[in-house]
Amino acid sequence: MITIGEQKFETTRPDDLDKKILSITGCSAAEVQRQMQGAPLAHSVARALRPFLPVDAPDVTTLSMMIADAGVVSVAGQVATLYAAVPTETAPEAEHAAE
Repeated sequence: MITIGEQKFETTRPDDLDKKILSITGCSAAEVQRQMQGAPLAHSVARALRPFLPVDAPDVTTLSMMIADAGVVSVAGQVATLYAAVPTETAPEAEHAAE
């Protein structure tokens, strides 16, 4: 569940989150999670949130306006929490660095 202003939306983690978020943002789920912990723009938060929402939820543009009105930092924190629940894979370069 995520709250944007006074509106609540059910959230579900998609099985293919990395694939979906990569096609939307060009970033992996781990990268998006890090972005949400910084100072993202409302549109970035909306794009990061969209894969977790049902099909009939508002589009990215509408979500972006709602997020801007509700407070980007608050919503970004909630989105970061959704991504924190996602298991991350170790990047290949990180495996080699440990050797």
